[in-house]
Amino acid sequence: MLAFATQQVAQEARNQIKKQQRKQDIRSGAVQSGRYGTLAGIADLLGAFHPPTGPFDPEGSWKQAYQMHLGSDGQASAPGFLEIRREVSGAGLTLVVEMQVLHMTGGLQQTTAKIACANDPLSSPKSWQLESVLADPTGRPLESTRMTGRATVKAGAVEAEFGKHKRTIKLPGPFTSNWSLFDAVQHLRGKDTAPLRFALLEDLDLLKPNHRLSFAETATVKAAGGRELKLTGYEQIGEGVLPFHYWLDEQRRLLFVLSGPRAYIYDPEARTKVGNAKQRGRRKA
Repeated sequence: MLAFATQQVAQEARNQIKKQQRKQDIRSGAVQSGRYGTLAGIADLLGAFHPPTGPFDPEGSWKQAYQMHLGSDGQASAPGFLEIRREVSGAGLTLVVEMQVLHMTGGLQQTTAKIACANDPLSSPKSWQLESVLADPTGRPLESTRMTGRATVKAGAVEAEFGKHKRTIKLPGPFTSNWSLFDAVQHLRGKDTAPLRFALLEDLDLLKPNHRLSFAETATVKAAGGRELKLTGYEQIGEGVLPFHYWLDEQRRLLFVLSGPRAYIYDPEARTKVGNAKQRGRRKA
């Protein structure tokens, strides 16, 4: 009984410390947000973040790269990058995705996808090709781990082929992929945005129903050099995932995607930085 009471006192003390720290962060202007715990979770990264400059047209063709971070309690690591290229040709829309994730063992997971999308509010996939392979610490692909697939959406279902295996995924209604949402959020209109309801096809493979994407809030943060950055935030909630928070600048350019301990930070040099991290890992090995 005494041990339980002591634990309660200790937990209450920790809660009070956290509350005081939150108040201090908000007063300092490091994070000005109606819901602490999203941007505050990357406060250590924001101080080194250099916002992009120049014009941006979300309706046109573009390429965006993100450094992928995992961390908690202010400690962050950079395990990989995500690069998405948007190609517009006439009425057609294609997203070209490349992702690399470093594993603790020194291996590297490489994923590429080419997605033909509908020009709708969800950038809904219509067909795609997908490839994934694991490379060893020297960078050599392990062919036994290579997986290739393709899929087409027909009559309310996904008809997919992975190697010799065929699969049908029935769709409950509107759907999109996690990668497509990186494009879709950049076409939303702030607080005037009507909530979007859909099923999420995570990594173009796993269907998770009952998702909603809606306007959340605006926030002001300080980036590298004390530069003030005004952001618009959207929130995605649904079955099978932690909430996602998408943060866009005043030109509707997507800068940050946050979900639990995961963070995608806009960085045109993300590919190079991950390559350097791989080289350092090989030298240590």
